[in-house]
Amino acid sequence: MNAGSKRFKALLRKIRGVIVTGYILIISINLIIFGLISCFVCLRIHAALRLLEKEKSVCDILNGLLSETESEIAVSRHKLAVLSGEFRVASVEISVAKMSQLQQKEESLHEVRRGIRERISLEFAEKTEILTAEMSGYKIAVIVGITDEGELSEVLKEVLEKCETEFGVGLVGAVGSLCESVACAKKSYVSALEILEGSAGFSETAVVSRVFYDASAYYYPLEKEKNVILNITRRNYAEANAEIDEILTENLGCRKLSPEALNTFLLAIVNTLNRVLHSVKASSEEVFGKDVIPYLELKMAKTDQELSVKVNNLFGEIINYLEIGVKNRDNGMCEMLQKFIHDNYQNDISLADISDKFNISRSYVSTQFKDSTGQNFKDYLNMYRIQKAKDVLNENPKFLIKDLARLVGYNSVNSLIRIFNKYEGMTPGQFVKKS
Repeated sequence: MNAGSKRFKALLRKIRGVIVTGYILIISINLIIFGLISCFVCLRIHAALRLLEKEKSVCDILNGLLSETESEIAVSRHKLAVLSGEFRVASVEISVAKMSQLQQKEESLHEVRRGIRERISLEFAEKTEILTAEMSGYKIAVIVGITDEGELSEVLKEVLEKCETEFGVGLVGAVGSLCESVACAKKSYVSALEILEGSAGFSETAVVSRVFYDASAYYYPLEKEKNVILNITRRNYAEANAEIDEILTENLGCRKLSPEALNTFLLAIVNTLNRVLHSVKASSEEVFGKDVIPYLELKMAKTDQELSVKVNNLFGEIINYLEIGVKNRDNGMCEMLQKFIHDNYQNDISLADISDKFNISRSYVSTQFKDSTGQNFKDYLNMYRIQKAKDVLNENPKFLIKDLARLVGYNSVNSLIRIFNKYEGMTPGQFVKKS
């Protein structure tokens, strides 16, 4: 091999080395870039997850899903400074009329709400510490360090008017009660929601505070009405009466309702009465009588005290009607249960059999027997069987005990003897001799 050939081969080896080194360098650079991108993506994902966790914590605090200790931990972990001192919670929602317009245009309510929330956060950030959260029902919770109710109402109204101009929607806001710690955040948020429920009539952007709300509208949150209806239909009359008393005290004792507001309140009460009647499948005539029209009855009240009495009397009439119906129904059911035992005592029947037969709970069967006979189901069944056994022995003292046991529903002679002795203080044989 000549010198020229050797030099050529050496050059090729160098070229190959450069190429390999270049490939390695390119791969290394790509790996570094991929690593940086992955790191950036991971950081973004981590930040997004932290943001979601923070949002969930705020929602859970406002909905009362966290204990006081858990709430304080969340405040510390997510650096929710505004929840560390005094604050108020306001609630903002898109007016019902505007919401329907958006739905007709097929615009995304979620996007609109998100834009409004960002604008609120931006506007308030210049004035105070703020937290916002997207709540159910297309509502936005606003937590701020402005503690003066009037000042917060003015600032919030100014911000919502800007949002209305930007997004073309009507907004209604409500300012909740003052909070001294995170423990009462739910109370402040709920108070804001209650105010919003009574402000559905506002057609323009408005912010309603407790002071304004007390003076201009009656107090009857939807949740209160649900509780009244549910407690009456479930026969929790004490709880229902407590809810009614609270509603009456708030409207007739704490507030000075205008004639228009009072009339609307009376219509709401009558509406609740009708809903209760519908729930229990009864008519107004059946419960109150032909000559009583609840609305006119309430309108004839001359004083708040008289009105309160009339409201309680109307609900009381429904409760009395239900109690009479329940007693009659229970008496009829008890007769059916007893007849079932009388017709089937010879068979191996149990509490479960009766429950399945009449499609009622075992606890209801037990309660009915105890209330109507003073005995539980088992005692009633056994005593009836023993009485039948005594009747047979009185008619035929020579009747075989093994046949008697099967006749009255026992699987063995020993069972009959044991239970006979329990209730009569003697065995069947002793009973025959004594007779």
